[in-house]
Amino acid sequence: MTKVYLAGPDVFLPDAIHALDRYGCALVAPKARPDDIWHDLTAFETCVRFAAERLRAGRA
Repeated sequence: MTKVYLAGPDVFLPDAIHALDRYGCALVAPKARPDDIWHDLTAFETCVRFAAERLRAGRA
C-alpha cells in the first residue's frame, strides 16, 4: 500500500513529518489558503497524483 499523507495548515506533528521523510513521501500543503478550505481539493489531487506515480514506479 502506498502511504501518501495530506496535511492541512494546522496539522504539523513532528512524528508525522518524520514518517513522511522515512517513507520518502512529500508533505503536501497549499501555497496559499484556499478560498473555501472545505471544498478545495487541490492538495488531495496532488496526493493522488503522487500515489499514482509511486505505483507506476513500483515503489508502493
